[in-house]
Amino acid sequence: MTPNKNIIKPDLNQKLESLSHQKPSKPIFPGKKKFGLPLSYSLVLSTIVFLSVVVSGLGFNLINSKSAKPANIAQASNSSETTSQSGGEITRDIKSLSDQKTIGQVSIKKVDEKVSQVNIKYTADQNEHPVYLRLGQCSNPNEAIKELKPISRGMSDNTIEKTISEILSGPTILLVHESKANFNNYIGCATIK
Repeated sequence: MTPNKNIIKPDLNQKLESLSHQKPSKPIFPGKKKFGLPLSYSLVLSTIVFLSVVVSGLGFNLINSKSAKPANIAQASNSSETTSQSGGEITRDIKSLSDQKTIGQVSIKKVDEKVSQVNIKYTADQNEHPVYLRLGQCSNPNEAIKELKPISRGMSDNTIEKTISEILSGPTILLVHESKANFNNYIGCATIK
């Protein structure tokens, strides 16, 4: 015997309709209410707030550690950023010694076993500036390793008989001088190593 389909459908529809209007007898998340919310909601909310505070605190520390300014320019000039370093080429930012802004870039590329290409792009001005690779640090330049072609119109392209390994053998900097007439006034520096 087959049940009558007309009888079953209204019966199911009535039950579904009556269930949709009823309030649940037990809360979906049982527990004491805190702050007007069931306990499980409070726990989730508390966890989210806690994690937000921890993560924002870590982010604040990371931001401050990267943007902390050194006590003097000499220390800051030692921290030229490495923008690129691959097997046969290194690139460094040239920083102004007065305000630590990036004023150019130097790239050193291997040409062959004994020769390197040193290219300088200088964006601070279009004047002519003597440039040297030197031992030492930006705060304390020592002897010259190699005099390079002066920066002229923002560029200096050089081929030198030194390998990248020789250039990186000690603490090495690229030092930009104001002019031939004011040679002892250094205006820019890049820490190569």
